[in-house]
Amino acid sequence: MSALALLAVAGMSRATVESGREVLWDFTQADKVVKLVRWTDTKYLKATADGLGWNGRDNESRDVTIETCQPVAVGWSWHPVTTVSVSAEIVPAGKFSFGPNSITFPVTAGVLYARYSPDGRHWSTWQALDVQEPHNHQKPRLFFAGTLRVPQRARRQYAALLQEFAGTDRRVAVDEEAAVAWVLKKKPDFFEKELPFIGYVEFLWETQIRGDQRVQQVKIHLGYGRSGHVDLPPRP
Repeated sequence: MSALALLAVAGMSRATVESGREVLWDFTQADKVVKLVRWTDTKYLKATADGLGWNGRDNESRDVTIETCQPVAVGWSWHPVTTVSVSAEIVPAGKFSFGPNSITFPVTAGVLYARYSPDGRHWSTWQALDVQEPHNHQKPRLFFAGTLRVPQRARRQYAALLQEFAGTDRRVAVDEEAAVAWVLKKKPDFFEKELPFIGYVEFLWETQIRGDQRVQQVKIHLGYGRSGHVDLPPRP
C-alpha cells in the first residue's frame, strides 16, 4: 500500500519532497510490453519490432482498447498522497493538421483515461486526460496531461479515524500504513465506501490504429509530493 504522514515530531526537519514514477509501454519489445498492458483485437493487432499495429491500408483503421495489467504504485508506504499529476506522450505522434484557427489531431490520439485506488482493489471512476495542443507546429508531439485529486469530502471520515488512531500526542509522527491496518480491523469494508488517498493508478487508452501506422511507445510520468516533516515515523 502506498502512503504519507500527517502528524510529525516537533523540531524535526521540514521540507517539500517531490517524487514520481516513470512508466514506459514499449510496443517494439513484445515480450516485455505484454507484462505491462493488454489490448483488444489481438487476432489482428500485434506488437512487433516496428510497434503495435496490423497490416492494412492507410484508409483502414481498427479500434483498440489498451489497459494496464497491473496497477502502478505511487507515494510512500507510510504517507499516502492525495494528488497525482499525469503526463503521457504517444510515439510516434501521428499526423496533425493545422488550420488558421483549428487543429486536427491524429486518429491515434483517441482518449487516455486514468483512475486511482487506495488499496489496488477499490477504484475511482475513469477520468479522461486532456490532449495537449502542440507547441511546435513544425514537429508536433502528442501529449496528454491531467491531475488525479481526492476531494476533501472523501477524506473526512478517514481524517477523523486517523486522529482517533493518533490520539492527542502531536509530537509523534503517524505511520499511516499502521493506521490503515487499524482502520480495516475496525471497518473491514472501509475502502468499499471511501477512497481517501491515492495508492495506485491504472490507465486505459481507447484509440484507433490505421493500417499504415504503428504505435511504438507510450511514455507516462506520474508526479506527486509531500510537505512537512520529512523524517520517517518511529516504528515499534
